[in-house]
Amino acid sequence: MALPFPAAAVIVAGGHGSRMESAVPKQFLPIGGIPILVHTFRRFFHTGLFSSIVIVLPEDQLDSWREIQQRYLKPEETFLLAPGGKTRSESVLNGLKALPATTPECIVGIHDGVRPFINPEFLRNCLNTAWEHGNAIPCITPPESFRYMDSAQADETLSHAIDRQRIRSIQTPQCFRLSTLQADFQRQDCRSFTDEASLAEASGNPIRLCEGLLQNIKITRPFDLQLAEFLLQKGY
Repeated sequence: MALPFPAAAVIVAGGHGSRMESAVPKQFLPIGGIPILVHTFRRFFHTGLFSSIVIVLPEDQLDSWREIQQRYLKPEETFLLAPGGKTRSESVLNGLKALPATTPECIVGIHDGVRPFINPEFLRNCLNTAWEHGNAIPCITPPESFRYMDSAQADETLSHAIDRQRIRSIQTPQCFRLSTLQADFQRQDCRSFTDEASLAEASGNPIRLCEGLLQNIKITRPFDLQLAEFLLQKGY
């Protein structure tokens, strides 16, 4: 069923694989024989929820992606391409600029390119929540216990416990009204923010959390790649 409002997506894939201990950028590593970023893009595209999808990649990876596109994607699986910036926020801003002109009421979802295990129901809930409340940030309650380090120094050993019932692990897509997010980028120095929720919050916008998805993992380390293969085999 179609959404009662327009929606677009910006998929940010700016990694170089350092934590993955791989010479291949992590978004191009295969799971099930297909690059991670192809899985992620297809999950978005085939929901039919998005009028435009922008993929943001570092400029030195654009040629590699075009080769992947020719090998794995069908001609009808279309997207827009934007070069990344020096920071995640700059990359997101480049992706927003690449979107075609649309109504200010468009909802845009900003998603990590290495989170391929999303599904239509989850995306629809994120978009509908953002339409109703202005933004939607998916999250889960982590099962682990947490401690807060009393100092940011590397050799610090003192810490104290945190109530895990009040902790949330943040996922993507982080969804916003496009006009509001564009205004937030103009209002703030985006280089100091690691995600769009923090940027919106700094601009005075209340953040609305919504239900995340347990399998919506971010593939950043070798173990994550093994877990991704398992999830894919189980049909996620």
